[in-house]
Amino acid sequence: KQQQEKQQQEKQQQEKQPQQKQQSEKGPQQTNTQHQRTVATEAISSKATGGSSWQGTLSKSGQKHCQAVCSQHGEASVGTAACEPLGWPDVIDVLQRAELSYVLGSVFKSTAPHLRALRWLHPAPGPENTKGFMKLSSYLGERLRAGMIKIPKTQTLPARKFYLIPPSSSVCAAMGIEKASQRESLLVLICYSTEKG
Repeated sequence: KQQQEKQQQEKQQQEKQPQQKQQSEKGPQQTNTQHQRTVATEAISSKATGGSSWQGTLSKSGQKHCQAVCSQHGEASVGTAACEPLGWPDVIDVLQRAELSYVLGSVFKSTAPHLRALRWLHPAPGPENTKGFMKLSSYLGERLRAGMIKIPKTQTLPARKFYLIPPSSSVCAAMGIEKASQRESLLVLICYSTEKG
């Protein structure tokens, strides 16, 4: 009888070993799945509260221009990009500029719809905010440039690039979006990075 019990215990141990091996192999996959679920949860939570919004400081080369606001309206994006503005920093500082023709002809067209979003940026209430906002908008418009901001990746979001674009009828037509009714506005093109690491 003791010999039979011993054989049964050995058989149970042998059955457990393949299961433990399978669980150890699933580790990285489970981590990736948890990461995807976290991003999806953020997106769902954002939509459930009626869309994201942002208010913060708009600067150029470290110099504050104004307080600005951005809400979830613009291009009908898909995926996580649809929840923009998502996790924006308190200060958006324009440190670089890009040719407007390059942004429209290359960046926008080559970025897949699920990796980009278009949003409108406006000055926060108050004459000083409007004045500072329009100063930056005019600066970019006169030079046919887009202001560029790089946002580093987080635990749940990839690195992103923001392009602040002075809107015009031709720009909006090229991007397939209606021009904002508010004169004091900048178009924000948000592009998600696909680079790993």
